[in-house]
Amino acid sequence: MWLALWTRLVQYGYGLFRGEIYAEQLTTALARQFADASRTQVILGGLTAACGEEVFFRGFLQQRFGLLLASFLFMLAHVGKKEIRVISLWSIFQGLYLGLFFAWSRNLLVPMIAHALFDAGGMIYFRLFMARQEHLA
Repeated sequence: MWLALWTRLVQYGYGLFRGEIYAEQLTTALARQFADASRTQVILGGLTAACGEEVFFRGFLQQRFGLLLASFLFMLAHVGKKEIRVISLWSIFQGLYLGLFFAWSRNLLVPMIAHALFDAGGMIYFRLFMARQEHLA
């Protein structure tokens, strides 16, 4: 629930501060990355990214160098193509709350599940967004 709310707030913020056209273009650029993902790719992509990244960023980096550095490095790892680069700026917050989930629970499974749900949910949302865009065109 928190992850869905966070995503909607980020999209709303882009629209509020940069304009609706910018927010729509950004969402379209992100959606293009996942528009052709199969159900298997959505599930496996969500699971493998979540497990691998959480073991590395929370299980290794955060435990050795702390929450802030691990979150900053998480952000750097998510710097994408120029048209979606702004997403790396908000990914530091995702790194922070996933790190807090781990710090509070002391269980790596908690941020893994949250991360997998976020990634899979995002891919599903973007697939539906692109289908809606194609239908309108």
